[in-house]
Amino acid sequence: MLHSLLDPNNPLMWVFVSSILAGAIVVIYRPFLSFVRFVYPNAKYEAMGNVFLHQPSLQRLLESGSLEGFVEQLNTQKDYKIQGTTASEVQQHLDQLFVQTIEHMKKDHAKTMHPFFDRYLEIYDTSTVKTVIKLKRRQQTIEEPLHTQVISKRVQRFIQQLESADPESYLEIIKDFGFPISFIDLLRQPDTSDESIDAAIDRQFIESLHQIKVPYKCQQAKHLYIKRLIDITSIKLLLRAKKRHIDETECLELYIDEGYEILLWKFKELCKAETVSDIISLLEATSYGPVLRQVTETTKTTTTSVQPYSDALDQYMLSIMKDISNNFYSSIGPTLRFLYAKQTEITNLKIIAKGLSEQLPTESITSLLRTEVDV
Repeated sequence: MLHSLLDPNNPLMWVFVSSILAGAIVVIYRPFLSFVRFVYPNAKYEAMGNVFLHQPSLQRLLESGSLEGFVEQLNTQKDYKIQGTTASEVQQHLDQLFVQTIEHMKKDHAKTMHPFFDRYLEIYDTSTVKTVIKLKRRQQTIEEPLHTQVISKRVQRFIQQLESADPESYLEIIKDFGFPISFIDLLRQPDTSDESIDAAIDRQFIESLHQIKVPYKCQQAKHLYIKRLIDITSIKLLLRAKKRHIDETECLELYIDEGYEILLWKFKELCKAETVSDIISLLEATSYGPVLRQVTETTKTTTTSVQPYSDALDQYMLSIMKDISNNFYSSIGPTLRFLYAKQTEITNLKIIAKGLSEQLPTESITSLLRTEVDV
């Protein structure tokens, strides 16, 4: 039978050969096509760079001396056409610039990547979501419309609905947005801490980003990015919790998911810590340990605000994204790095705008900026 199948005069033999060739072409073509899709955008982002992650460029803006001078100098840069006479107006224009950047990035990529960019914008808005939900839970008046401060259209509609909701209906709006019943129950409990609410919101938005499908060759880079994001988010939550002397049982409720280095067993170990200093000691064997220890050595104490530690972790994330870019250069790596770097640039510019408008000392503003350095 095998002999007859391999007979050149047998039509079935050519069907068999054609099938093998077609399969081989698919195996070879699929990764090649994925590589080609990212050649142009990756080269473009590398060429564009991120000037406002470097101290000299940031220092020149600080030397402008006023909000007006800052805007004038910033607008000499390509793609920057910022308007506004107050820090709030300038910050909103900077947020819109970030939205425009992502819209341009969507044009550079296949439609299969667009949902990822949309969900990324929602991650950017989580801070405002936390604020609004906690205000509604406390039945406090929202003095100023907060929906104007977010950049994701879906989140903006959500917050706008919450702002006008009465105490009886706001939970239904949260449920309709996609939050699980467990979160609704959490909000109903009178003794739920702000940290537990923050962790649940972080968990929801990170999981939403995780569920978004990307081209198969991009899955590993996206997975690594999300795991690192979970690590850093978890550490920040635990630092705040220990600063407020929250006990082990309540800390366990802050669990988001397993990260890259902060696995479940490590998270449980960190929850047993009693102080911020204990957390830092327990992280010594991870890549985050030296980053946090350096902050301690700089401030000479671990009993002050945990904000310097959060800032240091955000800065370390820049180095992590650089590694992801290098390790996944033929797929989504450079795109992820540019996206996070642009987000950090916008944050730096918003900090400078706020600092100059309040006439803060240059040293105070500089200490809040995130710059790209090797750790």
